[in-house]
Amino acid sequence: MGLISASRNTDVPAALDADWLFRKIKEGTVKVLNRFNKTYYNVSLLPEDVDGYVFWSKQPSQKFLENLKTLDKPYYFNFTLNMYPCLEPNLLPLDDRIELFKQVSRQSPIKPVWRYDPLVLSNTHIIHTLLENAKYIGNALKGYTDQMVFSFMIVNAKIKSNLPDDCRTFSAEEQLYFVQRLLELDLPFKIQSCSQIVEGVERSTCVDGQKFGIKHKKHVGQRELCQCSTSRDVVGHRGICRLKCKYCYAV
Repeated sequence: MGLISASRNTDVPAALDADWLFRKIKEGTVKVLNRFNKTYYNVSLLPEDVDGYVFWSKQPSQKFLENLKTLDKPYYFNFTLNMYPCLEPNLLPLDDRIELFKQVSRQSPIKPVWRYDPLVLSNTHIIHTLLENAKYIGNALKGYTDQMVFSFMIVNAKIKSNLPDDCRTFSAEEQLYFVQRLLELDLPFKIQSCSQIVEGVERSTCVDGQKFGIKHKKHVGQRELCQCSTSRDVVGHRGICRLKCKYCYAV
């Protein structure tokens, strides 16, 4: 048995046909592309092969959430809430997405994780702005999550070509200052970083087998500092997400 990740490569709950995953679950298998050797392999979705599901999303559709009521396995969401209108052009207004988060929390057997990432600086998104947004979102999510996960943006050539010219990464000094101020907000949940060593906070386990009562086994093949439990992804293709966030690595 094992965990299913849906998906690190695209926002399945928001950006694909809301029935697609549930059709595949009924069929008992999904064919997934290996991007490195361009071959396909099968991932079993049979009940006897699945312990639970971890979903990654910014705004799951209502149809997807309705379909989730038919799922007979435990699940939780890594739910991203940022406020970057110029970088996330196809998202709902922030308050609407906060309400979606609350809906997911009320419906889910395991509370969703709030992902506040990636953290990126620009002329309009300075550290003070990011802290104010964190405070606003965090206060709105009281009682709906136990965990906040953040990460500082890492830029590769493809991401850089999509970003506005004024966007930039944090310096080491800015990272330290941001984290110190973030902890001072005294938000009512555990604050962790994703796959990055940051003074003052622990690293997260974004795909966490312990949430499902299974023994943690590190996922080989992820980034060196990633602490995720082993999982199987249901999507291999990249560049198929309709949301088209400008900072996305899965393009």
